[in-house]
Amino acid sequence: MVDAQKTRRIGDRLIGYFISPVLWKQIGPGLSAGRVQSVALKWICEREEEIRNFKIEIYYNILLHGTDQKGIVGIFSRTGDRIFSKEKADQILQNVQKEKELRISEKKETLGKLFPPPPFQTASLQQEAFKKLRFSSKKTMSLSQRLYEGMDIGNGQRNGLITYMRTDSVRLSSEFVERARSWILSELGETFASPLERKIRKSAKKIQDAHEAIRVTDPFLTPKEIKKFLGKEEAALYDLIWKRTISSLLPAEEFIKIEYSIFAAGECFQLETKKTIFPGYKILNEADVKTNPSWEKGELFILQKVECEKKQTEPPSRYS
Repeated sequence: MVDAQKTRRIGDRLIGYFISPVLWKQIGPGLSAGRVQSVALKWICEREEEIRNFKIEIYYNILLHGTDQKGIVGIFSRTGDRIFSKEKADQILQNVQKEKELRISEKKETLGKLFPPPPFQTASLQQEAFKKLRFSSKKTMSLSQRLYEGMDIGNGQRNGLITYMRTDSVRLSSEFVERARSWILSELGETFASPLERKIRKSAKKIQDAHEAIRVTDPFLTPKEIKKFLGKEEAALYDLIWKRTISSLLPAEEFIKIEYSIFAAGECFQLETKKTIFPGYKILNEADVKTNPSWEKGELFILQKVECEKKQTEPPSRYS
C-alpha cells in the first residue's frame, strides 16, 4: 500500500505539476490537472465529439398485432437487419397483410435469475429518486436530510428514520441484517429468508468502510405504517429506501425467458416474454410481477393489424 501511494504521488507530480501551468496560460488561473481528472476529461470530450458528429438515420420496423383463440394479445417484432428503405418496408408490410392466420413456429425457453440490486449509496439513491419520483438531486438530499435528522412518529420523540445519506458504501450492519431477517421471516416466510445467511457471510469479509449504505433504521417501520407521520414527498422517498433496503436481502427472482417465433411472407417475427417461477425480491413490488402470454408451438395466432414503425438511430449517451 505504501508503494501504491508513492506511485500515485509521483503520477500526480509528473502530470499535475507540468500540465496545470499550461492551463493557467491558455485558460485562466486557479485551474488544475491531474492523473485522474485529465484522463476523465479526455473521455468526456471524446464522447461529446462523437455525439456532435453523429448523423441520425431513419429506419423502419414491422410489427404484427394479433391474438390467440382465447383473445390473449401479442405483438411480434420483425427480426434481422434494420430496414433503412421506406419502399422495402412498405413492400414487406403489404406482403404480410395478406396473411390472416399464422402459427407459432418456434418456442424457446431459457431459465434465468435476476438478483436484487444492493442497498442505496448517495449516487444510486439520487438516480433512482429521479427515475421513479422525478426528484432532483437537491430535493432528494434535502428530503433525506429530514428523514436522517428524524421526526416525531407518534411517540413524542424525534426518531431518525434513515442512516447517513452521504456514503459510497453498500454495507449493512450485522445487527440491522438480523432485525431485517426477523421482519422477513414474520411477514414473508422462511422461503424468502433462507438465502440471507449465505449472503451475509459472502460479503462480510470484503467491506471495511466507515459508513453503512443508506438504509432505514428500523425495518418494522414499514412505509404503510409511517406514512401518516410524513409529508407526501418524504413518504415517497422513505418508501423507495425501505423497499430497496429489504429487497437487497431477499433472494433472486427466478423466471423462464420465452421467445416465440412466427414466419409471415418469408420474414421472421419474434415476441419475448417472461414467466415468473419465484418472485424473490420483487415480491415487494407487485407491479413488477407481470402476467405474460403463454403459448405452445403450433398454436394459432390471428393477425389483426400490421404496423410499420418509424424509428431513428440514437447517438451515444453522455456519461452519468
